[in-house]
Amino acid sequence: MDSIGIFDDDGIWIAEDKQNFKIFLEKNAYKRTILKTKVWKKERSNNQNAYYWGVVIELICEHTGYFPFELHELMKFQFNRVVRKDNFGNEKSFPGSTTDLDTMSFEVYLDKIRKWAAIEYGIYIPLPNECIESFKYSVDI
Repeated sequence: MDSIGIFDDDGIWIAEDKQNFKIFLEKNAYKRTILKTKVWKKERSNNQNAYYWGVVIELICEHTGYFPFELHELMKFQFNRVVRKDNFGNEKSFPGSTTDLDTMSFEVYLDKIRKWAAIEYGIYIPLPNECIESFKYSVDI
């Protein structure tokens, strides 16, 4: 169960959804429990995700011939790389998950991709708030 809330000055948890938290506590009273905490951050928005797949990835795929999934993996490895050490201290690089990025971090990621596409392929990728007539598509039925 995920519970968003805050700890007060005395270390008491104040849940935003008090009813569901109360139900959880009642169902799990006196059970051995693991409590994991992390600082809340605003996750990337659905609009950002739609823009990423529908504009950024789509335009680059049209130009390069990559499939969307391939390009997504390439972009994650190039611009959202995570470095991990194994048990022997050897470092390895992996593509980081974009679902873990908050709205600001995801916009930085998008900006890097837009700049890369412009430099590498000469592709102009419009910003999310830009309205460009040439990007309106018509469908013949």
